[in-house]
Amino acid sequence: MSIAARLRKVEKAAGVGGRCLSCRDHYIRYGNEIRRTAPNDLLLTVCDNCGHTIKLIYSGCTERERSVLTAAALDDRLRSDPVKWIASYAWIQYMPRYLEILRIGEEEETRLRDAMRSDKSAMRQVNVLNEYAAHEKRLEVAYNLAKEQLRHQKDGFWADYFIVYGTLDEVRKRQPEINDDLLFSFLVMAEMEVFMWGEKSAETLKLVGDRQREIEEEAERKRFEEEKRKRDEEFKRRDKEFLNRSRALCGLPPLPSSDIHA
Repeated sequence: MSIAARLRKVEKAAGVGGRCLSCRDHYIRYGNEIRRTAPNDLLLTVCDNCGHTIKLIYSGCTERERSVLTAAALDDRLRSDPVKWIASYAWIQYMPRYLEILRIGEEEETRLRDAMRSDKSAMRQVNVLNEYAAHEKRLEVAYNLAKEQLRHQKDGFWADYFIVYGTLDEVRKRQPEINDDLLFSFLVMAEMEVFMWGEKSAETLKLVGDRQREIEEEAERKRFEEEKRKRDEEFKRRDKEFLNRSRALCGLPPLPSSDIHA
């Protein structure tokens, strides 16, 4: 089915048409996953760009994660508080399940790019992905050019944005020393909760603590395995020396290394 037909089918089911580039990119990346997802595991919301309905994937999310997703998409009170809304958006971006869904989209893009030489539908879909990527790049360039000027605004959206993302940048600086993607995600979520709810939640702090213990246990297991490997190598070395000394007393040549523990 062509991308145009796919989009028409989705739009017909939703009762809308004329989707923006962002929506088209979304359905190309996640359309197959959306069709595989049960209706009660989908959040129906409205695209901020074109005003048409769009389906977001809920499956695999905890109840708390679903509540944050729903609030960020539909709660006008949250959206009217820029600091809380920006923090909620960052919280979602680092949510482990959200990152899994992003990887699903990346895998679909890879599949389409591999198929585009022999599949005209795949080629058209890749063209949309390329167009959207170019659009996002232009926005990024424009933002970077204006960033310093925006950073000095004393109030309004951008002032709130840099309050939240200043904290996020501080956590990002620690990412190399954290050296664990899951723990890094939980730490970001905890910091964003200070803006969202006034404090870090007990649930996220438990996730941080549990993951830190898992990392420590894994490190301890690796240390044990490394020590065992060294002990085994030392045993083999001594065993080889003993066997070869015994053979020398009998006037025999040393055994090849491969025959020591045959």
